[in-house]
Amino acid sequence: STLLAQLPVGVVIAARDGTIELVNDVARALVAEHRRTNPPEPWVACAVDASEAVDPIHWVIARVLLTGELIRDEEMEFLDCRDEWRTLSVSGTPLEDARGEITSALVTFVDVTATKRAREWEPLIRAISRL
Repeated sequence: STLLAQLPVGVVIAARDGTIELVNDVARALVAEHRRTNPPEPWVACAVDASEAVDPIHWVIARVLLTGELIRDEEMEFLDCRDEWRTLSVSGTPLEDARGEITSALVTFVDVTATKRAREWEPLIRAISRL
């Protein structure tokens, strides 16, 4: 738990049945921000405590748990509480037992909005600097 508290990356571990086993502080902050403007979908099963639901990354968890898919740096977008689009770089991997059966999903993510915006504006900034 000390290591997870130090990481600048959101970390979520979900059990095979989809219940959330661990959410670190970075992930919890993102979830809280997302919840303020996006109430949970009625068809999405939430953890016992709705504040622990992990929108917007529940699809990644489902893909990992259902198909065993390994996901690396997939970008996903969501609206924040200021109606601005944010971009997450999400990775997910199945955790397996000794028999090779998926027991849980480990999902990590980082907000790459600022980096992505800087990349998008870089050509314009270079052009302007040449004037």
